[in-house]
Amino acid sequence: MYTASVLNVLEEHYENPEYSAKNCKEILAKYGFRVLYQKNVEPIMSVLKEAIFSASRKSELVVVMGGTGLLWEDIATEALLSLIDKRAQGLEISMVHNALKKDREFSLYRCAAGTILNSVVLSIPAKNESIEWYLEPVLNTIKTLLNEWRKKDNDAIKTNR
Repeated sequence: MYTASVLNVLEEHYENPEYSAKNCKEILAKYGFRVLYQKNVEPIMSVLKEAIFSASRKSELVVVMGGTGLLWEDIATEALLSLIDKRAQGLEISMVHNALKKDREFSLYRCAAGTILNSVVLSIPAKNESIEWYLEPVLNTIKTLLNEWRKKDNDAIKTNR
């Protein structure tokens, strides 16, 4: 079982954050992730950055939903990119490619992916129909990475005994 956190970036035009979070949690559960932490976050840079970093300390995967458009208040991508240790552009490409196959409108949205220490953090649009399109192509790959990290941590523990 893998652990996850879900953050909803609240925006004026946000359809239904609770429904989006429920949808996200169901998709994550299908791939073996248990959501330990969920929070609605205002689109204020300092608040959002604190929420992302805090969630990354609580779980192996953080999904930030919303704040990915091109309006001035859409700052989730910038908040995430300012925090990550390593950017995962392959994950970003995979997510965008899959979403664009379903609906060309998603060329107006952005996503971001990277790591903060031993957590993978994703920023995706919060439109209910698109959550699955962004997550499904990358969740198994993320699990492979998490397994590698776990193995490395276990090997380090055995070595230090």
